[in-house]
Amino acid sequence: MAVSVPSVRSGIATRLDTITGLKVYTQPPDSINELPCAFVVPGKLDYKTTMGDVGFMGPFEITVLHAMASDIDDAQSALDPYMSPVGTYSVKAAINADNTLGGKADCSWLDMCEEYGILMYAEHPYLGCKFTLHVVAISA
Repeated sequence: MAVSVPSVRSGIATRLDTITGLKVYTQPPDSINELPCAFVVPGKLDYKTTMGDVGFMGPFEITVLHAMASDIDDAQSALDPYMSPVGTYSVKAAINADNTLGGKADCSWLDMCEEYGILMYAEHPYLGCKFTLHVVAISA
């Protein structure tokens, strides 16, 4: 397995693509044309803790954005299923279905969901949340 940040991002995107109706980007888009959407960015990656320094471990942040509705309750009802631990729209369930991210990582686990609320992106407000996905990827 060749280890790279782009391949791990691609593996995460592949898992998120299993969520019906979610537009998935492997990196932050310049603009958002479809909602709901998700995009992936690497966090603070640790290279020194892996065997032989041939891989990395660390967090990747998954941001999920949904359109603001005229009624905040409607917007929350639309976003909440992504945060559920189970179900068709669950980010956690999508990752858990293959925590190797299609063979792009040795393992991964969703740690937390935070920053639920109004998120600004490209100068536009969205209702959204951010997930922290920890990934261990070591070259064979």
